[in-house]
Amino acid sequence: YAKLATGIARTALVRQGFAYLRNALATDPLTPLAMVAAPVLAARAAPGARRTWLVALAAGLPLQILYLVWVGGDFMAGRFLSPAFTLAAGIALAAGTDLVATRALAAGTVLLALYAALLPLGPLRTLVSYRRQVIDDNGIADEKGHYHFRSSLPLFLLRRPDPFPSHRFVLEGLAFRARPDPVGVECNVGYFGYYAGPSKFVIDVCGLTDPLLARLPAHPDFRIGHFERRVPEGYAEAALSGDAGRLRDPQLREPYRQLLEITRGEVFSPRRLRTVLSWTLRRPIAPIRADEPLRP
Repeated sequence: YAKLATGIARTALVRQGFAYLRNALATDPLTPLAMVAAPVLAARAAPGARRTWLVALAAGLPLQILYLVWVGGDFMAGRFLSPAFTLAAGIALAAGTDLVATRALAAGTVLLALYAALLPLGPLRTLVSYRRQVIDDNGIADEKGHYHFRSSLPLFLLRRPDPFPSHRFVLEGLAFRARPDPVGVECNVGYFGYYAGPSKFVIDVCGLTDPLLARLPAHPDFRIGHFERRVPEGYAEAALSGDAGRLRDPQLREPYRQLLEITRGEVFSPRRLRTVLSWTLRRPIAPIRADEPLRP
């Protein structure tokens, strides 16, 4: 929800979506090729019920691409194309048995296995030392290159670093854990929040773990997949105490009171269930200007 109800102009997201496809063509051309080949192979399969199903499944591929472009793609290169590639590969495999001889299919399988084994960024070629911290002009990155050399299973088995993962967010979380202040404000809250421990409260300005900020407009200066929100004044106190009245903005108090009922109320109470239904059907709230400072 935090990455869809952002308030960002659709035109900006669509441009970002096309940039995501261009990145895929440049860094992983096999995936787009498979997605183009699968519908062709499905249409050429032997007539019958199986071809009907294959064509129907293949029709979902362009729909996935349209949705990907509509939402702006992602910051992880290739991530949003993985389901489409898996579907395309299955279609190609099922349809291909009708089009080629058994020996040719076996030879092709061997060649593809060799290709996969020799991929520059495949598991057999990216061991402990693999590191590629590159983000392109559109905010799209090889995320494996950012995290693998500090958090991979081979690293743990071979070197046993302490702490593990040996990442900056882990160290920052441990440092926050040792400090007396109860509230932290971050965007990357996974490692940070886990290592900060259960006694700390972490406000996620990207909204992924925060039901209120997820429903506020994101700042227009964004990196795809990282839509930061302004933290409302008094929000830290309100979140810690569970008192929506601590919020300075009166327009936010009632919405936050309802969100507290949803997230902290008795699970099966009629009032909570009614509130869940009303929030499921309503549009995002937007009482805060998105161009105000992100963090007070």
